Amino acid sequence: MKRHSIQQFLCLAATVLVMAGFLAACTPRAAPALPSPSAPLPALPKSVPPATAPGPLVPAPQPSLTPQPQLPARTGNFTLIRDVEYGKGGDISLKLDIYIPETPLALPMPAVIFIHGGGWEGGDKYPGQIASLVRRGFFGVSINYRLSGVAPFPAAIEDCKCAVRWLRANAGKYNVDPDRIGVWGGSAGGHLSLLVGTADASAGLEGSGGWAGYSSRVQAVCSFYGPSDFVSWYQDNARFGRTLSSAETKFLGGTMEQKPEIYRRASPVTWVSADDPPLLLVHGDQDTIVPFRQSLIMRDAYKALGLDVTLIRVPGAGHGFINWPTQQIEQAVYEFFFKHLGEKAEPAGAVGWQQIPTPASDQP
Repeated sequence: MKRHSIQQFLCLAATVLVMAGFLAACTPRAAPALPSPSAPLPALPKSVPPATAPGPLVPAPQPSLTPQPQLPARTGNFTLIRDVEYGKGGDISLKLDIYIPETPLALPMPAVIFIHGGGWEGGDKYPGQIASLVRRGFFGVSINYRLSGVAPFPAAIEDCKCAVRWLRANAGKYNVDPDRIGVWGGSAGGHLSLLVGTADASAGLEGSGGWAGYSSRVQAVCSFYGPSDFVSWYQDNARFGRTLSSAETKFLGGTMEQKPEIYRRASPVTWVSADDPPLLLVHGDQDTIVPFRQSLIMRDAYKALGLDVTLIRVPGAGHGFINWPTQQIEQAVYEFFFKHLGEKAEPAGAVGWQQIPTPASDQP
């Protein structure tokens, strides 16, 4: 009887151990901790090897981006004024959105105009990426322009230049410094930003949208993965048996064989001159939509004239920086515009600031 009880006890103990092991195996394990959002981001090199033929790029060690000077937090609020007419594209009303910072960086305020992307055939001014700068004290404008389905080149650049003239003409009304205006865009918007910065009045791209008595020149340009030279892009593709996408040919009105002069005039690199404004280029080295070489070409054209240019290569990133942390890119953009538009401006200090009501009209 005693031996029988011991055997029962041992069997029961074995059963308990087996069940405990089974439960342990079935219990979900805790996921490994993810890096903190505040953890340091990978360093972005500030330059790249010289341009050669298209092909794999070998990154070189470069200094990291460091915040200089101390930057305000990204928590500021702003007032948004939607759908203000800034000019006419033929019989089309051209609209923009205005972003007024709650705490200006300086008074009068430095301003940046944002030009959206979308292959020149899509996209919209809202929601505006410009908000990241406005929260740090810049006056911001985000614009729409005529898309290629409505009018091909040069309609879009004429509208962008009209927006700069509108802002300069209305600078006093919005407490903006007319001598501290920058432009920023991505992809097609990056191309148009480059063209705003390089093409002066002699290029014949001003258009007739309004505000003809004001200059469309800007004091700083930032381009995210924007095309700079349609001629070389077309030729590079031809060597490998490829063609430009329908978006480019639609925007330019045909192939380069059909429109060689349009391809040249639409290329920002065509118009680079010794008085062009400082330039920041940001481009992923794995971009399969707009080749990284396009930013190399623009950088080299600027360097050849001794102009102020910075090219940030985003390692491993494709078009749009998909799945790549953007905080450090935003930081670089802020530092660039602060250096060239805000650093020498008079701080807002204790000067009073009154929000501007939505205007009834801002017609030329």
